[in-house]
Amino acid sequence: MVIIWRGWFTRLFRSGLVLVQPSVRLSLAILPLMCAGFLLFVLLKYSAATVRSDNLWVLGYFVFGAAWIGASQFAFGLLGIAMRDDVIERRNPSAAWVTAAQLLAGTFCIAGANVGNGPGPEVVAFCALLSTVTLLLVWLLFDAIASASETITVERNSAAGIRVAGWLTAVGMVCGASVTGDWRGASRTLSESAHYIWPMVLFSFLVASFERTVGKRPALADRLKAGASATLAAVSVALAVAYVWKRGLH
Repeated sequence: MVIIWRGWFTRLFRSGLVLVQPSVRLSLAILPLMCAGFLLFVLLKYSAATVRSDNLWVLGYFVFGAAWIGASQFAFGLLGIAMRDDVIERRNPSAAWVTAAQLLAGTFCIAGANVGNGPGPEVVAFCALLSTVTLLLVWLLFDAIASASETITVERNSAAGIRVAGWLTAVGMVCGASVTGDWRGASRTLSESAHYIWPMVLFSFLVASFERTVGKRPALADRLKAGASATLAAVSVALAVAYVWKRGLH
């Protein structure tokens, strides 16, 4: 955890480094702290009873979760959009939106894995791996259809970055919720998770198709400025919140 997050903050505040804007640097410094706070809240309120009753266990799961969030963000960087390469070195504000969403999505995945009772840390690791791998696979599918990485890193389309960030946050929320609940076996978890997330996969396909259409129609892209894109991003998040609220936690 220390190695991962030391590298994150060192890159953000390296002396002499010209970054995008001070607001972007500050946001990417504060957001991991907010994610850590959310993870700690989940551990204290919704984790297994044996974990909540022992501060040492809470600390252990928190350290593991914080490292997991950083590792998931690193994995996203290997799949197209990276904080160091795109946000810092290339000063791309569009990529900053997606990087923030990567952090949020990874946080939801590990937080959901900690909700409910189970026999031990191996269950949390299994659920975290399941939700995070699902998230990464959906991102690969989305990127293959919409060419989102190229639009954001090459074309530097900030409006597209906002829309993709909203979609990615929503997907992370659903992936995290899909692995919540008391442990009832690996096969049951896999089955329930697949049943939980399939509407999200369909939604992702529709959003990716829309992004592909926007990319091919410059006139439509010109109409989707930051304000309209922020509205679409908010709709994606709102739909995810409504879906998780309706389906509930296992």
